[in-house]
Amino acid sequence: MMNIRRMLLIILFGLLAACASTAPLPATLNIVPPESDIPPVIAAFSGIWEGQWMGFQDAILVVEKIDKNKAVVILSYGLAEGFEPRYFYKTAEVTTGPAIKWVNPNGDEVIFKIDKKLNKIYGSVTEKRTGAIGKLLLYKRIPK
Repeated sequence: MMNIRRMLLIILFGLLAACASTAPLPATLNIVPPESDIPPVIAAFSGIWEGQWMGFQDAILVVEKIDKNKAVVILSYGLAEGFEPRYFYKTAEVTTGPAIKWVNPNGDEVIFKIDKKLNKIYGSVTEKRTGAIGKLLLYKRIPK
C-alpha cells in the first residue's frame, strides 16, 4: 500500500505537468515598453499572453514591441497531433479594433483582438484555401 506522502507527491507532479505549457519560447525575450504617446488600448498588447488554440493546443503570443502602426511579435504553439512545438517572429500591422494582424505567405490571415477590459486577447487564423477558422483565447501572463 502506497503511503500518503508518496501519493501526494505523485498528485502534485501530475498537476505541475498538466500546467506546464508545451509551447516553446526563445531563451531571451526583449519586451520594449510602449512609448508614452501610444494609446493605452494599443499599449496593452505589450507583454506575454498565454492560452490555447481551439481549447487543446498550447499557445503563447509575445508582443515585444508595439507602436501605432506595427508590432514585433513571437507566436509559439505547443505539441498537438500534426504539429511540432515551435515559435516564429512576425512583424504585424496594428489596425483599428484595436487588433494586430498579418497574412502568412500561404494567404492565411492571422488576427489578434484585445477585449475592452484589456485582460484577454481573442485570436483567429482564417485559412485562405478552405475558409476554416481556428480560434484562440489568450490571457496576459502576470509578471513574477
